[in-house]
Amino acid sequence: MTNPPLFALLTLLATPALALEEGTYPVSSGDISGEIEVTDRWLNFFMTGPEENPDICEVMGSGPILRGTNGDWAAIFETEGAPCVMIGNRATFSHVGEGCALLTFGSCEMSGVFTGVSPDAGHPVKVIQIFIEAPFSRLSLEERRAIQTLLKERNFYKGNIDGAYGPGTEAALIAHMQAMADRGEPVDGNSSSFVLELITSMAAEGIKLMPAKNPPATSAPSKGGTAHQIYVGSWSCGGQTYAFTAEGYRMINEYDGSVLKEGRLRPDRVNGRTAYLELVGYGNLTFDEVGFRDMIMHDPSSGETWDCAPG
Repeated sequence: MTNPPLFALLTLLATPALALEEGTYPVSSGDISGEIEVTDRWLNFFMTGPEENPDICEVMGSGPILRGTNGDWAAIFETEGAPCVMIGNRATFSHVGEGCALLTFGSCEMSGVFTGVSPDAGHPVKVIQIFIEAPFSRLSLEERRAIQTLLKERNFYKGNIDGAYGPGTEAALIAHMQAMADRGEPVDGNSSSFVLELITSMAAEGIKLMPAKNPPATSAPSKGGTAHQIYVGSWSCGGQTYAFTAEGYRMINEYDGSVLKEGRLRPDRVNGRTAYLELVGYGNLTFDEVGFRDMIMHDPSSGETWDCAPG
C-alpha cells in the first residue's frame, strides 16, 4: 500500500465509516503478533514478540481513527516530537512519520497484516433477491424445511420450520451468506449459479439435522392405495397451506387462518392428472394423486412443480 502524504490523511476526517468497524482484530508481522482494538473514534495498537521470546520487541500506540470512503483508515498517535500515523485497510497496515520510532522497542515494526479476518468482513453482502427465492421455492418441501432447520441450528432463523419463503427465511439466508463473507469465504450474491449451489448444499446438510419422519398417516396412502375422501384435508404445497373439500379448495393464511384465495376442484385425468384446480383470480393449478402422500402440485403457466405433504 502506497503511503500518502501526511496532510492527505486529513481528508479522511469527514468521511463515512466504511472500513474497520468497532472490534478487536488480531494482527501479525512475521513471527510478531498483537492486536488492533477499534472503538467508534479511537484505535489502540499493541504488538509483542513470540511467546518463547516476548521481550524481543514491543510496540504500543493509541490515537483517534479516521476512516475513508475507499476502505482505507488512519490513526494518529501522540508522541513527544515528530508525528506518527498508522495507515491501512482491512488487509494490511503500515506507518508514516519519524515519531513511530518513539513507540517501538526492539525489533518490532508498525506494519503487518490482519489475521483471521477477511478484507470484506463487516461489509454487507449484495444479494439479488430473486436469486434466493427462485431456487429455494423450487426445492421440495422437505428440502426447504431442511434449510430452515439448518439456519435455526446456526441461530440465523427464528421462525417456524414450515418450508415457506418469507421475510424471515430470506433474512436468515442473507445473514448466513454474510457470516460466510465475514469468515473470508467467497460469496457472490449476484451470481445465480453460486446461490443455487449454496442453497442445494445447505438443503443436503440440513436434512441430516432433521428428525426421523413419522409413519405416514392412514388418511394419505401411497399411490395405488385407497384414500378416504381424497379431496378433504389440509396440505402444504410449495410452502403454502391448502384446505381441500370435495368440491373446492382454499388457500389459507398460515398466520391468522384467513382465506387468501378460493378455487374450484374437479377431476381431470388428462395427461395422468387426477385433479384440476381452477383458482379464482389467480390462474390454474394441477395436482397429481390428490390426497395421497406423494401428491404433487404443478403450475402450468411457469412449469414449476412442488411436493405436497398432509398437514
